[in-house]
Amino acid sequence: MAAQVAAQRFTTVRTDQVQPHPRNPNIGDVAAITASIEANDFFGAIVVQKSTGNILIGSHRWQAARASGLAELPAFVLDCDDDRALRVLLADNQTGRLAHWDEPALVELLKEMNAGARGLAGSGFTDAAFMRIVTALTQKQGAGPSLADQFLVAPFDVLDGRRGWWLERRRAWLALGIRSELGRFGGEGRAAYAGGWRRGDAQTHGTRKLQKELLGRKLTKEEITEDGAIPDVSVFDPVLCELAYRWFSPAQGVVIDPFAGGSVRGIVAALLGRAYHGNDLAARQVAANVEQAAAILPRAEAAGSARWDTGDSAVWAPALPEGCADLVFTCPPYYDTEVYTDHPDDLSGMSAGGFDEAYFAIMAGAGRALRPDRFAVIVTGDSRDGKSGCLRDLRGATIRAMEAAGLGYCSGAVHVTPVWSLASTASRQFKGRRTLGRIHEDVLVFCKGSASRAARACGSIEVAFPEVAAPAAGNGQAAG
Repeated sequence: MAAQVAAQRFTTVRTDQVQPHPRNPNIGDVAAITASIEANDFFGAIVVQKSTGNILIGSHRWQAARASGLAELPAFVLDCDDDRALRVLLADNQTGRLAHWDEPALVELLKEMNAGARGLAGSGFTDAAFMRIVTALTQKQGAGPSLADQFLVAPFDVLDGRRGWWLERRRAWLALGIRSELGRFGGEGRAAYAGGWRRGDAQTHGTRKLQKELLGRKLTKEEITEDGAIPDVSVFDPVLCELAYRWFSPAQGVVIDPFAGGSVRGIVAALLGRAYHGNDLAARQVAANVEQAAAILPRAEAAGSARWDTGDSAVWAPALPEGCADLVFTCPPYYDTEVYTDHPDDLSGMSAGGFDEAYFAIMAGAGRALRPDRFAVIVTGDSRDGKSGCLRDLRGATIRAMEAAGLGYCSGAVHVTPVWSLASTASRQFKGRRTLGRIHEDVLVFCKGSASRAARACGSIEVAFPEVAAPAAGNGQAAG
């Protein structure tokens, strides 16, 4: 249908004969509008629905006008039904939000205005707001590229996985078909799994139930994978993988992972041109990883390789050739927080003492396999003893294990994660034991030899997302 001018007439209305629409969800700054009226007089017009007298556009200007003592206002009276009235109300507010400033042009206007006798009075801007805009623009137009332009994110010791850029990048990785949770459960794995999945699963369904109640319908698959959705299982963050590989390994280096787990670390490594070699005790998990890699990697423009072995890493790691790897990147079990299998060699089912003994042996083998002047990145965190409630220092054990393997602890960060299922347990945990909910994991960086030589070996940092063709229709791949 061709656009046309709405049925409306221009008139003057008394402020006590019209009223804000009762369903207007917008909250405006009446004080700022009042200041504008006092400086510039009332300008423009409000828009009123003819049949109800409800204000569709200008509710907060009407409030400010009344506060300024105005008895009448110019208005367009719109002849429309209630459905069209609501759409006009929402569209006016939302299209305004979608606008943005041309900041250089804005600064020039404010600068000219500020030089006059009245300064910024009546513009809606304060001196402080003007200064914030100037500061932000100066930073954008600085002499060199930003830290994010150079390194994807600023290389600080807090990596915030809750930010919009990070979540968008995570979604882009998962959209390639990475489903790291596949192979995690079934058979002995699901029966033995004792940790966060059950809590996460319950919270997932509880959250989705509330979302369905608000929407009045079931969620689509795409909506379930949006930022606010809570995963059924813990999945290693692909953006954290990307940073580890880009920051701490050569562009075509070899990565070893003695606690390979799901598919994400291997697939991301290969898509970034690395040669990944991992090992995991669970044959089902390895089979799922291999299947995903076979579906995704051939679609990449310049992929490396991903290989998974099945077996006990306490045997696998010491058998690796000496000096074969350019990066050790792994995430060990957090003691028995999540029990993955009932296999006697599974560290997640061992006592704390047995875990430490096997862990030190595995990391010694990984350290021996690492070339001199290369990095190791271990993602870990503390684990809580189920009986005493006390924390077990896996972070400290990791540092001791790596130092025993001949590597120095040279840097580290915390990776702040979305709250996910913690929201359903934080209240109970804090009331019961004053336990603070943990929403971060530790990213520990070690070096074998010279950190400066290791950094030179890593070379320049690429930031472009890898080129990967879309999956063929019907191949069964989906974002996880």
